[in-house]
Amino acid sequence: MELAPTEEFPNGSPGRAYLLRLPLGRDGSIDGARLSDAPRSAFVRRFWPNEPDRSGMIYPCTSGWTLAFSGATTNGDAGQYCVLEDGPVRPGNVLVVRTASGERRPFRVLSVQKD
Repeated sequence: MELAPTEEFPNGSPGRAYLLRLPLGRDGSIDGARLSDAPRSAFVRRFWPNEPDRSGMIYPCTSGWTLAFSGATTNGDAGQYCVLEDGPVRPGNVLVVRTASGERRPFRVLSVQKD
């Protein structure tokens, strides 16, 4: 998924993106039961200009899904921890990622591939 249009980026930004691997239910929602059964089967990779790529794991939390990057802590370690707010993961849908600082950024789902 890539950054959707925002005030700062009116056309969005394909250079600011996340690649997610996670189990989905038929309705496009993240399948929490399957994720609990095999937590290492889900991962996230973050691509941002002028910053090294980051990778990490995905965990459930009270407001959606924690994207915890290698070396991050859940107390907001240098922006390496964020929350993907719950919603269907389908092409064209916009999902919100909330950073450790509380900033909410919209990301458009570009494609979904099934295993």
